[in-house]
Amino acid sequence: ILESNRGDTGYIDKFLFSADGKHIAAEIFITQRSCVAFWTLPDGIATEKADFSALEALPFYDETAYTAESYAAYSEALKSANAVKANPYSAQSVIDAAAQAVSEAAEGLVEGSDEPEPMKGDFDKDGVITVADALAALRIAAKLAEETPETLLIGDVDGDGQVTVADALAILRVAAKLSDSL
Repeated sequence: ILESNRGDTGYIDKFLFSADGKHIAAEIFITQRSCVAFWTLPDGIATEKADFSALEALPFYDETAYTAESYAAYSEALKSANAVKANPYSAQSVIDAAAQAVSEAAEGLVEGSDEPEPMKGDFDKDGVITVADALAALRIAAKLAEETPETLLIGDVDGDGQVTVADALAILRVAAKLSDSL
């Protein structure tokens, strides 16, 4: 909160240091009015620029190589670090904390897969559910074919944890156009 020499009180919304670090300009709001105020800092006030090397050394990672969830956290930390970097008079503790946050988020990056998630019911992965897909599910349900984690992911359309005759029938209904979805 800012108090003027007239007794008004107000709030500083935004402020900037001059390039030499000796002057401040601020947008202030005093009693329902907005104005810009300028100050010259007295001699002896430390306005030395902090060491940004920790932020400059941060690696950049390509988002296409990682899962969306893990990259979102890294991206937010990187945005915060860039905001800190934009202020040449950021406190060293803020700079160090921003660099640490980006480093921790980078450690949490999880590599993504180039292969998209398989479509439910589409055993041959041709993008269309057909009678052949229903037969593949039926073969697994009848124990004529092995159930693997991948076939379980594709064929368990009712979510009961196994590929059953009910799953095969649901796939067949979609293939025969008797149902719109699994």
